[in-house]
Amino acid sequence: MLQTPERVVATASHAHHNVPAHVGDTATGRDLLGALLVSVGFFTLYRVFRQDGYFSDGRFLIESVNAGEWWRHHVLYLPVGHFFRWLFQGWLGRDAEPSLHLLSSIPAAVAVGVTFLAGRRMGCGFAAALLASVLMGTSCSYWFFSTCVEVHGLHLLFAAVALLVATARGPGDAASALTTSLLLFGLIGSHLSGVLWIPAAVLWAFRKDRGWETPRNVGIAALFLLLASIGAWVALDGFASLTRRSWQIVTSSWTVENFLATIVWPAPLLVSAGVASGASLAMADRGAWRRPLGLATTALFLTALPFAFTMREGALGAYYVSLLPVLALTVGWAVHRGRVFQRLPRGALAIGVALVAANLTLSLRQVNEWEHRYAGVEWATRLFDEAEGSDLVLTRHGWESHTILRHSRLSTACWENATKRFDQLAEPVLWSRISKNEKGGGALWMTRAFRESKEPAVAELVQRLVQRYGEPRPGKGSDYWGFDVGASRGAPASATTPAGVLHQTKSPKSKIATTNRIGDR
Repeated sequence: MLQTPERVVATASHAHHNVPAHVGDTATGRDLLGALLVSVGFFTLYRVFRQDGYFSDGRFLIESVNAGEWWRHHVLYLPVGHFFRWLFQGWLGRDAEPSLHLLSSIPAAVAVGVTFLAGRRMGCGFAAALLASVLMGTSCSYWFFSTCVEVHGLHLLFAAVALLVATARGPGDAASALTTSLLLFGLIGSHLSGVLWIPAAVLWAFRKDRGWETPRNVGIAALFLLLASIGAWVALDGFASLTRRSWQIVTSSWTVENFLATIVWPAPLLVSAGVASGASLAMADRGAWRRPLGLATTALFLTALPFAFTMREGALGAYYVSLLPVLALTVGWAVHRGRVFQRLPRGALAIGVALVAANLTLSLRQVNEWEHRYAGVEWATRLFDEAEGSDLVLTRHGWESHTILRHSRLSTACWENATKRFDQLAEPVLWSRISKNEKGGGALWMTRAFRESKEPAVAELVQRLVQRYGEPRPGKGSDYWGFDVGASRGAPASATTPAGVLHQTKSPKSKIATTNRIGDR
């Protein structure tokens, strides 16, 4: 549990709390330089080890920016993504992917430096704050989302800035409701899991060290939140329905396995150290939870952790990644209060280096398994080398489509996914995709499972493709074939998809979600 250090002058009080004299004051030049070097160092690491694959929403985000779309449920990401593409297009080109990689690595790296500054602000020694921030920056889930195209790098920056603001508040200072609402807007706008911060933010804003008080700028903050909510409602075309669906998903099942998969395994060393540190701090100062920062920390975890038992997706801790800066500061404050680096300087240094090295090893192993040890990697890598980004791949099984979409920019049309959604209309849906691909000039490929399927409808579809394009040629691998689309012999008999089947939602922002449910792009 984080404790709020008192801003005191008396030497005895400093000795009791183990708080440096500069707590609550402006960061020193040494602190700012340390934060800058930490940020630059982690940015370099994240860029060097950036991923080639596309986790979760990664491809959709790239396609959304390339298509000129501005809104989806993480309302801040696409506008910032467009800004990054505009800012770096002279260097990186018009394709959004390299710019969005920077939108992950830059905010995430800056967040590591900001977390270091927050640790110094709350009273941690230089070494303790550095250890906490580096341990966070090398944690598995933090590293993963900092090296791929995803929304969480921006989300982590808002979380780190929120902690910097919280730790800079002195015992007698009144909180600013406007600042609190702006940070909440950033947290929620960058990822919807930011709603879990609302109770903590409200308690922190209204709580003083002794008693309660109304924060400054309440009226302006209320107006801002009202306008932001109306804007989100309009932009998302019905935020309430999205909220209801999200609530149904996260409350559908409660298991310990879900908790371990979403909280513990994504950052095992930091979570373990954070829990142990929080327990030791709570025992050392039982009144810490009543002070603003301690109360907010307690509320954040009491709000977030119950939901961690409900998430069934293998999301690598994505929905709770904003807890990592809080855990890091908990570790830093416990190390500082225990005077670990003063009592055992060499031992503490050795343990710190070992923890960071272990963290980095786990993080690199996780990324390596994601990028190079997936189902179908043997034939998929050869297909990726031979095909081009505008090509279409016909797949029989959902996992084949998943492999292709997660590790290339190729499009897929999956029979299994189409039949699950459209049943008897699956064949015209696929023909529509094939016709669209032909008009766009893309090559057509099919996997072994698709070509050799014993299902009558799929076998008939393959025969019609042969009639249209001729016999397929083998690819460089033995598990896929390609058609000579340029040898087309006329329009396919069922090229027209019944009205309303493929695009059941007309708005551009929902079209991507529709495609995602089919599993084909």
